[in-house]
Amino acid sequence: MSNRAFAGIALVILGVVLLLSNLGLGMRFNMSTFWPLLVALVGAMFIRDALRHGGDKSHVFVGVIIFGIGVLYFLKEIGLVTAGMGQLWPAFLIVVGLAFFAQAAALHEPHFSGTGAILCAIGAVFLVVNMRLVDTEVFRELLKYWPVLIIAAGVLKLVDSYRQ
Repeated sequence: MSNRAFAGIALVILGVVLLLSNLGLGMRFNMSTFWPLLVALVGAMFIRDALRHGGDKSHVFVGVIIFGIGVLYFLKEIGLVTAGMGQLWPAFLIVVGLAFFAQAAALHEPHFSGTGAILCAIGAVFLVVNMRLVDTEVFRELLKYWPVLIIAAGVLKLVDSYRQ
C-alpha cells in the first residue's frame, strides 16, 4: 500500500470518527486527548516509508523520535503517566537513544548503538532519580563509581583495536 493510500485511509477513518462524535452517534472523541496519536501516526509513516524496499533508511531515526514523542504525550493525556514534564524530560533522552538503536538496525551500522545505549542509560538514570524511585543517598554512593564507565569504554576500545 502506498503512503498516499495509507494517509487517505487514515483521514477517512479519522473523519468518520469525528463526524459520528459530533452527531452523538459514537464514542465521545475529545481532540485534546487524542492529538498525540496523530503525531505518533506521522512517526509511524516515516518508519514505514524507511522500511519499505528502496526506502530512505535514515528516516527511521526521525520516525522513531516523532512516534516516541506522540506516544509519550498520549500516555500523559490518558492519565497512564501522571508526572509533569519537569520530571519526565529524561524520557526524551530515552526516545532519542531508541532512535539511534533503530538507525543502527536499519542501516546495519552498529556504531549508532553505542550512542543509543549511552543516551538510554543517562535518560534512565535521570528518570529514576526524578521519579524518586531510588533513595538519593544510595544514588550519591553509586555516583562515586561513574569513572568505571570510562575505564570500560577504554577496555572496549583496546579490545576492538586488537581485533583489527
